[in-house]
Amino acid sequence: MKWYIALIMVLWVISGLAQEWSEPINVASQPGSSGMVDFYISSSGTIHCVWVNGDEPFSVTYIYYSKSLDNGHNWSAPVNISGNTANRMLYPRIVADINDNVYVVFTCEYASENSNLKFRSNENGIWGSVIDLAPNHVLASLSDLVIDNDGIVYAIWYWGGSYGSTYYRYLLNGSWSNILSSYQPDSNRYLISDCVIDGDNNLHCVGSVRYPGDSIYAVSRVAYFYYNAQTSLWSPPFDFGYTYCYYTTIDLDNADNPRIIWREETLQGPVGIYYTYYTGFNWSLPVMIMNNNGEDQCIQVDNSNTTHLVQSETVGIGNNRRYQLSYYTSEDWTSSVIVPPDYSLGLHSLQYDHNTLYLMYSRKGADNNGNIWLKKKQLLPIENIDQTITSTEMTEVLVRAYPNPFVDDLIIDVQAKRNENPELTLYDNKGRFIRKLQHSEFNPDFVSFRWDVLDKNNNPVSNGAYICKVQISGTKYTKLIYKIK
Repeated sequence: MKWYIALIMVLWVISGLAQEWSEPINVASQPGSSGMVDFYISSSGTIHCVWVNGDEPFSVTYIYYSKSLDNGHNWSAPVNISGNTANRMLYPRIVADINDNVYVVFTCEYASENSNLKFRSNENGIWGSVIDLAPNHVLASLSDLVIDNDGIVYAIWYWGGSYGSTYYRYLLNGSWSNILSSYQPDSNRYLISDCVIDGDNNLHCVGSVRYPGDSIYAVSRVAYFYYNAQTSLWSPPFDFGYTYCYYTTIDLDNADNPRIIWREETLQGPVGIYYTYYTGFNWSLPVMIMNNNGEDQCIQVDNSNTTHLVQSETVGIGNNRRYQLSYYTSEDWTSSVIVPPDYSLGLHSLQYDHNTLYLMYSRKGADNNGNIWLKKKQLLPIENIDQTITSTEMTEVLVRAYPNPFVDDLIIDVQAKRNENPELTLYDNKGRFIRKLQHSEFNPDFVSFRWDVLDKNNNPVSNGAYICKVQISGTKYTKLIYKIK
């Protein structure tokens, strides 16, 4: 009984700690103003970060880059990667591949060139030249930058005024495709604002549509867009709302079903923050989860399928107006303030990796410099919640995987003191189910599993990190394995 009480107390302590966000870590401090931060956590655990910094009116700004190799505790010196001296660079987006090659896209405003979308990459530690990504698409608006499981980079933008469309290019083996259109320009408007990649490399996107007869000032319907990577076809958009939507954001659950959050408003002001999800068969009825003036929504879905939301909220009016960052979960949608009210909070970014939420944002420091900050929230592991221990004797297990990293074949050996039949399940680094393995050799002290690098549908898996979960008599153990070229 004592062991049981002790276990409950340990889990209670872990649970309590898991509810707290860490103290902010300073990523960078620079004169002027900083904001519009974006970051990407690669399979190696390296955190790559970009942001905007410039003079106080933001008339001339630059894109800066920094990285952390130790989970955000220490950061490299900021590097100006914008390659300009007299323009305003804004809205950077960043991704990285399995080799930590970095890809950045940003907007150049008031530029004299034909294009105001720029691209720059860092391969093998060397920054390449800044190139025009969308020639002749003057005043294009950057939507998103994503990378699939095979390392193909997609740059997505909007162009064409009030009834324009979404365009994109993909980078494959060092070469960019031609400019492609998600939807052929017609009398409708198709605007994509946020994208995620599923386990089969398909794109799930959210944004808005406007149909003929819709008021330019009153209607912009939130819509879901889907791109099938195997057929290279876009599905017709599925729209939800009938008012003006802002700040649409999307993520996928463990079954690769999308979840969407957005803000709706009318000419009279905000209506509220709405939430919907796909069940695998149909879309749920959108529900208003809060009635406030939240902006810049970012969501992430964790391994237990809980949706986490961070948004900027206005506090006060007039000269007393301030901005704070608030945090919500789909468990009850109650809020907690994680960044207290301040005069200036730039666009923030939220990521989920290895059961931890990472939040980056900008805020003026005591030195009045533009500061980029990182906060983390360790979530309670699923193993600690559903683990069952039936005796005071803990089963001692050794899990050995070789070779690790591996290319096309992996052997996983499990050793145990007692004659138990282990179960072995594989997940990707987002917690999505890949395959359950059957042992190829078994005796009371030694069990061997072989993985031929195929998923549950007998399709080859992509390069990256995977989680090997072994269960014996209700106790679970995990090991990280890496698939490389």
